[in-house]
Formats: sequence, structure tokens, C-alpha cells
Amino acid sequence: MKKRIVALLPLIIIPFALNACKQDKASLTYGTLIHQDIYSLKEIDNSELASKSKDEKEVFILAVYQGRYSEECQCWTTFTNVIATYINLTNEMVYLYNAHNQNDEVASLRINKYEDSTPTLYIFNGEKKVARFSYRNNGDKAIFEDTTAEAMKTRINRHLDKPTLYYVDEKYLDDHYTHDDSMAVLFVRRGCGDCRYEIPNVIIPYIKKHKTMRSLCVFDMQDYYDKANKESATSDDKMYYQSLKDRFNLSTYGDETFGYQNGVVPTIQFVKKGVVDDASVYFNDTVAKKDNGTFYVSNSYYSEERLPHLKYLQGARNYPTILKGMTLTEGILENKKGGYYWSQDAASKYHRPLLEAFLDFYMFGY
Repeated sequence: MKKRIVALLPLIIIPFALNACKQDKASLTYGTLIHQDIYSLKEIDNSELASKSKDEKEVFILAVYQGRYSEECQCWTTFTNVIATYINLTNEMVYLYNAHNQNDEVASLRINKYEDSTPTLYIFNGEKKVARFSYRNNGDKAIFEDTTAEAMKTRINRHLDKPTLYYVDEKYLDDHYTHDDSMAVLFVRRGCGDCRYEIPNVIIPYIKKHKTMRSLCVFDMQDYYDKANKESATSDDKMYYQSLKDRFNLSTYGDETFGYQNGVVPTIQFVKKGVVDDASVYFNDTVAKKDNGTFYVSNSYYSEERLPHLKYLQGARNYPTILKGMTLTEGILENKKGGYYWSQDAASKYHRPLLEAFLDFYMFGY
């Protein structure tokens, strides 16, 4: 009996040990397909850092410097070169942050502040600190000094999987939009409230639930919008922003079937060699009041006329697929211009299943 028990013990213990040691890696939220150098690296402030960690619960890489101490030290300058090389090598997004500017808004992240030039590197999953690397640690120094970025890549890859969302710029779209066999593109503006709702509340949770998705390009049009709306904007500035929306089929002028009004964000398209095969628009409905005092959606991307063209909604039965003309009973708010609009939380109950249907249909190898 003793021999039989001893022989069986390894069969019981070994699988348990393997399972105990296995850890799932989190997927980085954002990558970038935009070429980087030391001048283009994205630095974030306290508000942005708090939003990424607390509100949007992103998985992100944060490279931290120590104010004026780092600015006067070559170790930080060298590390910025490493970061730019790393981003171009891996297409993974890395943000810069000044530890000497931190306030109570980000105190929960426990980012080290030094009275010297020590650079540090963090990986966060929301507010949870996944990993920390410091120039003070001899075992980490190669991360900050290896200008091939291979050391940084090796260490980070132990903790992170590849992202699904990839920032792109106009040049990237010019090169790929009309040439790639297929691509999915999300058009947003970082200053757009609807975009700031859609991404953390719908898209990021969806990605976390489905890890084997195709990549989704993200084109931030905010800089073009800002330039077009400055007091000093020229007619060319104003026309260029609209021409950009026309060129990428966001407006009805650019695409009568899948464009909407003059072009709105957030819009997600599935594109085949420059031709929009399908699209989804989040929010951007118009609310009006009838003479009898009831409210309804007077205009929406989801209309009876457009529905036959939206492949991802064919056969849908569990939720409304036509929003234009729908009577509203909740979430009606008034603006100071005397008009009305639909609250994001109320509207999202109807828009979320529509967007998720698009993602289900196109993000898994269509």
C-alpha cells in the first residue's frame, strides 16, 4: 500500500504545481503604428494619468522621470532614445510622466519621487502596479541603457501581451486605407465626450473579454478639429478637416451609404481596399419634442433606410435595430439652447448591443 501511495503522489502534486505557477498576462490597451522619435513621445499629466488608471482602467506602460534632475542627466535622455526605439520595435505605447508633478489625484499609484535623476518604468493594470523597474537596481539597468531596446522588450514581455487598439495617423491611413485587403478603423477625437464614453465603457471591456481579436486602428482627429475651430483658422484649415472626413467616408458626401451627416465621431468602419463594407456610429442621435409633449429620436444613424446595408444587424432579434423615430421615455435632458438630448447612460442601453454586434461580426477574422 505504501508503494502505491508514493507512486501516485507525483501525479497529484505536479499538475497542481503547474497550475499554481501559471499566470495570465494582461494585454496592453494601446499600441501605436505611428513612427516615434524622442520629440514625439507622449507625456501625460495628472488628469490623464488618473483617467487611464482609475476611470478607463487601462493596461499601460509609464516611463517616469524626476523633473529638473532628469532634464540635466544623460541617463534620462538615453532612456528616451530607448523608449522611442522600443515603440518602433514593438508598436507598444509608452507614456512619459514627471514624478515631481504628481498630486493627490494619482497618489494611489505610489509612483516614486526622487531628489535625483533616477528614471523608473512601471506597468499598470488600472491602479494595480504590475511591475516596476528602477535605474537604481543593477538588475534593471539594461532596460534603461540598451539602446537596441531588446532588454526592455524582454522584461516587459514577461508581463504583457500585445494590444488590440493601435493609434494611427493620416500618413498611415493614406498608405493602408485604400491598399489593405481589409482593416477596421475607429475614428475618434480625444476631446469628444461620446468617444470618452464609448472607449472605456464598451470597447475596452469588450477587448478584455475577447483576447483573440484582430487589431483595431484608432485615428484621433482632435488636432484637425482644433485647428479648424481656432479663431485664427483660415478657410483652408476649416475645409481640410471636412475634406478629411469626406476622404475617409465619414460624411454622406464621402459615402452616401455608410456616411452620416457631415461626419461624426465615434465611428467605426470595416474597410476593404478603401471601400467601406460596413460601419457603426455610437450616439450622435437627435432628440425632438412632439406637440403632445412626448420625445422621440428625430434622426439617427440607425434608420429604416440604412438597416438593409448593415450586415452585422441582419437577423438581430433581441434589441432594437432602428432608432430613428423611436419614442423616448427616459434620459431626456435639456440644453441651454432650448433643445434636448439623450443622456449617455440611457442611449448606451440601445447603442451598446449595436456596436457589440459589429465587433462580433468583424473582429474575429472576417
